[in-house]
Amino acid sequence: MSSEGFTVQQALNKLANEGIILISKTIGSPTFTGSGLDDMSNGGEFTGDVDVEYEVEIDLAAGTDTFKWSKGVPGATLVEQASSVAITGSAQTLDNGVTVTFNATPGHTLADQWTFTARAAAPAAVIKTIADATTQSLAPSGTQTIGPFDLRNVSALALTIQTGFAVGATDGISVKAFTSADNIDYDVDPYASTGLEPTFVANTTAQKTSIIDTPVRFIKFLITNLDGVKSTTGMPGYITKLER
Repeated sequence: MSSEGFTVQQALNKLANEGIILISKTIGSPTFTGSGLDDMSNGGEFTGDVDVEYEVEIDLAAGTDTFKWSKGVPGATLVEQASSVAITGSAQTLDNGVTVTFNATPGHTLADQWTFTARAAAPAAVIKTIADATTQSLAPSGTQTIGPFDLRNVSALALTIQTGFAVGATDGISVKAFTSADNIDYDVDPYASTGLEPTFVANTTAQKTSIIDTPVRFIKFLITNLDGVKSTTGMPGYITKLER
């Protein structure tokens, strides 16, 4: 890109215009549990090499409130790192470049807590939106095919689909993936189906994103309205691929 005279920002803009996002380390939004003041935000630039789950908990609610914080592998038991940390009202660093900020110094409730996960993405990977997977309004028992997609140089594929279910509907949709080595002959049995469907609730809109391993070359998806009486509503969806 530099040979074409692009600045860094112009290069980033070009990638964005092509639907490509460089995967970077991210810090997820905090989830609050408790009954008191929910005023903590997080920030900073995560420098860790593995995903880390953080928990911040108020351990003193009097005068200047204090907190304790723990961390660990997501899904595992978290280990306390510090306690009785006085809230300053400014950004306070935990570790790995992660910060937390409370808007107020007093006024919190004992044992209120916030949890969030900082993620370390694989370097040199990109996510690129490769197709529109918008579902059409499917008639009762109707079907729609999305694809096929060429999966060369693709290590994983993500299918995001949204569907609106009508009032009075009693069944949802099925989403099945079929694969082929030559883009001509496709398997009769689905390559994947379990876990691909949005959770069905009548008179609601449902969304589901599924990550699909891609050891094959071509793949396509068959969407079927399982309700024989009510139609579904078409909703935006998309397919992204992870390249390495």
